[in-house]
Formats: sequence, C-alpha cells, structure tokens
Amino acid sequence: MPNGNGTQTKPVVSKLQRQMNFNKLTTKFIDTYPSITLSENAKHKFDLDDVDLTSRVLLIVEGTFDAIHASSTSYTAARHAPYSLFNKINVKFNSNQVPYDISGKSAYLMKLTERNPSVWTPNSTSTTRTANILTLVADTDGGGNENQTCKFVIDLGFMLNERDVNGILLTQDKQTNVTISLETDDVLTAILGDASGFTTDNVSFSVTPVVERFSIPRDEDALPNIMQMKEVTDDIYTLSTVGENEMVIETGGIFRRIWLDFYDSTDAHTDAEMTRLKVKINKSSTLIDIPSRALMIKNQILYGSALPAGCYCLDFASQGLPNYGGERDWIDTDSISRFTINPTITSACSCRCTVERLRTLT
Repeated sequence: MPNGNGTQTKPVVSKLQRQMNFNKLTTKFIDTYPSITLSENAKHKFDLDDVDLTSRVLLIVEGTFDAIHASSTSYTAARHAPYSLFNKINVKFNSNQVPYDISGKSAYLMKLTERNPSVWTPNSTSTTRTANILTLVADTDGGGNENQTCKFVIDLGFMLNERDVNGILLTQDKQTNVTISLETDDVLTAILGDASGFTTDNVSFSVTPVVERFSIPRDEDALPNIMQMKEVTDDIYTLSTVGENEMVIETGGIFRRIWLDFYDSTDAHTDAEMTRLKVKINKSSTLIDIPSRALMIKNQILYGSALPAGCYCLDFASQGLPNYGGERDWIDTDSISRFTINPTITSACSCRCTVERLRTLT
C-alpha cells in the first residue's frame, strides 16, 4: 500500500490473522525436566531453558509418607490438601516481572473453574488411575508399613488458554532468566491439618516439571504479542466487620478472573455466614451486586460442579465456556482510581483473593 512518500506501507496484521499465522508457522514441543526432591519447610528452585516460547509448566508432584496414630485408622485431610503443601509458587523473570506469585491453595481453586473440574479433586484410592490421589489411612502399629500415597498436579499456564496465546513467555532471550520457586510446608500441617494425636514419618516427595513450548516463527506477522503478560497473584484480607466489608484491590492491568476463598480459623466460611457480594469502581459505581447463593449457582452452572464451601469466582473471561470468552466483560483498571470487592458476612473471617490480570510490559 503506497503512502504519501510514494513508498509501500505494510498493512496492519489483525489479532486473528496473527493468531492464524502463528498456528501455521510454529511447532509445539514438550520437555520433561529432571525430578527435584522436595523437603518439608524448604525452598526449591529451577530455571526454564532459554529456548523458544514457553506456554505452560505442569508440576507433577508425587510422594509417600506415614501418618502414624496409636489407634485412629483414618484422618480428615486439611482444607485444599494436598495442594496446600505449597505455601508459595513463584515464577519470576530476572527483570522482576512475575507471572505467578500464589499459594498451592490458589492454584487448586483456579483449576476448579476450568473445564473438567473433577479432574483436580483428589481420589482417596491409590489404585485408581487418576491425576490426583490422596489416601487417608493411618499407620496404627508405628512400624511404617502403611505408606500414604500423594499425587497431584500444579498447572502454570502462561497463555490465556489453549487458543489465545496472549501471555506466552519469550524464553529464548539469552539475557532473560525465568526462575520457578516452590516453598513447601510440612506434611503434618499442610496435608493432615495438624490432626490430633498424629505424627508423620518417612516423608518422601518429588516434583517433575513438564514444560510445553512453541518454536518462534520466522515471519514477524506470526509472532504473538510478547509485550502482554498474564499475571496471577494472591493476597489475604482480614474481614472483621459483621455486615459489609471492603477489600481494596490494587488497580492496574485488565482483570479477567478473581477467585475468593473465605475461611475462619478452623474451616471454610459457610453459606450462612456469607450473604452478598458487591464489586465497586471509583466508590460510586457498583458493577456487581449479587447474593452469594446466586453467585454460587452461577459458578456451578458455568463449571459443571459446585466450588468448595466458602469459594466463589468473579469470572469476566467466560461467555458460556470457561476461560474462552472474549474481551467483552474484562475490567480495565488502568483508567480507574479505586477498585473494591465488598462482601457482606455474618461472622468474621479471612479471604484469600486470587487475581488474574493482563499487564502491558514496558
């Protein structure tokens, strides 16, 4: 196309055309990294290889341990166990960009709002062929003969979904290192919930990273937008007021999903202890005002299964199919000064708030 100077101006490539070009001109690879031995109450790290475009890291966790008790033959697992074994899951560039900074509990709740949420609920029978297993039988003879089987998966997806490549990480840049850090709790607390009279022994855990990546297309019209990063973080809010509370959420970026996990010192907040939820912009504008039961029902309809007690999702990224909606309902907070979530409760509690947003890198 000629411009005013008589030279040719390259036509602008649409998002859809760029996506189609990428699909035609790239190749998907799957790598398995060496397994890492996990210790309790410790921090573990590994770096992503400096190659290609990285789209996802699956952390396949496998372990055994003895749950020892003088007389009990079973225990009630801690809330969100065994994902609660990880106090912190962090993905960080050496440039201080952080795609993920969450707990294992948040990683679990997020997957319950995808397709096939039942995949992520642990099965208590170790002989079952399934991704997530947590056996619940105690060793009453103290001899260490009844190992508990524990297997689960943490899914760190960097793209928005399998279709939309926004957020994919450029890991081929030799000047850029991407480090994944895992901070563990102890098994007695994180998995057994400090069950009375129990001790643990013979704890043995490992994690095997499985990394998905795509080759970098040579045609620049097929390159994805690497200047947009998906950022997922969580924070804990203390809600002490019976009635309406206010949780001030840091503005900046485009919000796609917000997960809310209400709990007290012993267990999940019950449905009776949570009555209403509001989302407000700039104090005066109420974007959402919904009874908590109605939000629970909307979540169940969308995901095909009820979320755990005390858990809700404010989903701006789904239009009939989880995580595959367009930009219609996303909330751009770069242009607002204040963003709050206001839950109405009948009993004091805490709330783990997990936020997924798109950030434009500078």
